[in-house]
Amino acid sequence: MARYDYDYMTRFHCIGPDCEDTCCTGWRVHLPKEDLDKLMPLIEKEGHRELADAIEILPEEERHDGNHGHLVHGKDGKCQMLDQGWCRLHRDLGEAMLPLVCATFPRLIIDTGKNRETSGRLSCPEVARLCLLADHAPTLVPDELPLPPLYETHSWAVQEQEPFRKNLEPTARIIRTLLDLSSFPLDERLYFVLYFCKRISPFMYMDCKKDPASRIERLGKRMADLGFLKNIAVGFNNDAHHSAQLIDFLFGILNANFVSAHYVRYNNLRLTLLRGLGKGEADPLACSGRITNETSLDDLFHRYQERKQVVLDRFGERINRYFTNFAVNYWLQHLYMGDPEIETPLRKFFVYLALSRILFFAHPEVVACTRIEEDEAAIARLDELIVEIIQVFMKTIDANVEVLHSILAAVKELKLEGMAELAAFIKI
Repeated sequence: MARYDYDYMTRFHCIGPDCEDTCCTGWRVHLPKEDLDKLMPLIEKEGHRELADAIEILPEEERHDGNHGHLVHGKDGKCQMLDQGWCRLHRDLGEAMLPLVCATFPRLIIDTGKNRETSGRLSCPEVARLCLLADHAPTLVPDELPLPPLYETHSWAVQEQEPFRKNLEPTARIIRTLLDLSSFPLDERLYFVLYFCKRISPFMYMDCKKDPASRIERLGKRMADLGFLKNIAVGFNNDAHHSAQLIDFLFGILNANFVSAHYVRYNNLRLTLLRGLGKGEADPLACSGRITNETSLDDLFHRYQERKQVVLDRFGERINRYFTNFAVNYWLQHLYMGDPEIETPLRKFFVYLALSRILFFAHPEVVACTRIEEDEAAIARLDELIVEIIQVFMKTIDANVEVLHSILAAVKELKLEGMAELAAFIKI
């Protein structure tokens, strides 16, 4: 099977103590039986007592195939294997001794059925930097080197090749083609993806009986017609409008306080932007850090839109590149992550898009960049902010299954999942 990397991952390496948000903090690493079987004998044999103390083995009755123990975190939330920004396990015993998840992260290696492709998770600051700040969208490049055997490969997409999974690869190819249409504004390209996915969603789900390949191919060819796409774009620009319900939903998420040391950076981020939307000296937040009942969400959203336009007027081209790279990276990955139908990654994407845009455009330091006269200095600061905001968001939302499921459940419950409703997310 051919192996490819997305080009920004060819430049990736762990920056250890220079990382602003190490993956060795916050996340608990579960150890399957295979990891413990390779670690414990060597640690005990070599007398690495401090490493043994950093591993907790579960009682036998609590074990299951995927978890026989975990790496221990200190009170500061850091893995006890961490020493001056580097993993002692890696340093003292070598990369081959790393647990599967530690060795693989932030790489995401997917067997698509056609290729084996390596992309990166934007919850890693260095991956976010390389991906978002690149001057072009992620592009596949061949890699002749074999993958290390200790890296995890996601092969869900090629298991039990029923029609849904069999057609993920051509679906991904059409989505990428639509996102590459640089002659259209980014928001219109995102709408083309929405239109395409909604048109194929009635027959793109697990256990569908009839192979949808011919219908996907026909729609893909039809959407290669620029005249057809221009007509779709006219409908989007005329008809897509955000609703009060959508504003309530998005600001309701941003109003939620996540209780854990793992979420300190995210909570600081959302509080910064919400306070930044205050008018004059007014603070829209109570001392609890939540939006007060006296605060009008309409006013907050109006101020957000004003700030967004100011930022786009100065940096629109660069910001579109950030979010184009974000969108392409998302769709390279999320079709292959185990969802039972195409609607789930579709809803997820537009929630991510709207929330990350609010976090970015409403951030007072992003707005402050428009007042920096020198373009080089302004763009350098803007680059720092987009990396921080997207990375913190992805580490908090994308990597937290419980939080993500509750958000997606609310999208369905509030009936924000139709084509017109999801199109409104693009307008945020």
